[in-house]
Amino acid sequence: MDTYINQDLHNADLHGADLHGANLSGIDLHGADLSGANLCDANLHGADLHGANLSVADLHGADLSGANLCDANLDSADLSGANLSVADLTGVILDNATLNNAKLHEANLAYANLYEASLNNVDMHRVILFSADLRGANLSSAILDGANLQAANLSGGILQNVILHNAILDGVDLSYTNLIGANLSGANLTDAFLDNANLSGADLHNVNLDGTSLVNTIGVNANLIGASLSSADLFGIDLRGAILCDADLSDANLSKANLSGADLTDANLNGADLSDANLSKANLSGADLTGAILDGAILDGVIFDNSINK
Repeated sequence: MDTYINQDLHNADLHGADLHGANLSGIDLHGADLSGANLCDANLHGADLHGANLSVADLHGADLSGANLCDANLDSADLSGANLSVADLTGVILDNATLNNAKLHEANLAYANLYEASLNNVDMHRVILFSADLRGANLSSAILDGANLQAANLSGGILQNVILHNAILDGVDLSYTNLIGANLSGANLTDAFLDNANLSGADLHNVNLDGTSLVNTIGVNANLIGASLSSADLFGIDLRGAILCDADLSDANLSKANLSGADLTDANLNGADLSDANLSKANLSGADLTGAILDGAILDGVIFDNSINK
């Protein structure tokens, strides 16, 4: 294994270099040109790669834990299986990069660009992705429990079976995303955008969706037990067979929503707009419908046992 410990290689031209398995731990490579370099299985633990050019570099299996990659360019780089735990990737460019099966837990990716990046099965628990650009990214089965994605843009992304338990997602853009089977339990999605997203079978129990926009979203068979959707815009949402027991839907817009077969037991629908909604065979036992608007709603087979309607 080649060792470069304590060498100063900042701004060095290492374009296309073969550094496979090299020991570059703690080395100063800030501003270096490593584009197209072979760094697979290299040890870059704690290295300074601030502003370095690593575009199209091969970094699969590399150890970049604790490294400084602020403002680095990793466009189209291969980081599959790499360890980036606790690394500083603030403002990094990872557009079209491959990070499948990589470890990024507790890494800082605030303001990072990950447009159409591949992040399948990535460990990103407690990662910081504040205001990151993840449009069109593939995060299928990724682990993001406790992650901070505040104001991030994930529109058009694939997040099937992703784990976002207790994640901070207020103001996030999840419009047109595939969230089938995702776990967002306990997450904060206040004022988020989920228009036209697919949340079928997703776990959203105890999630905070106050003021969130879910226009024309699909949530068939979703679990929304105890969820807070106060003042949310759910126009045209498809919640067939969804479980909304004890959910807070006060002042929500559910106009033209499809709630057929949904379980709304003990739900709070105070002041909700359910005009032209489909509530056929829904269970509204114990629900609070005070001030709710039901003009034109389909109520065939609805269960109203002990519901409140003043």
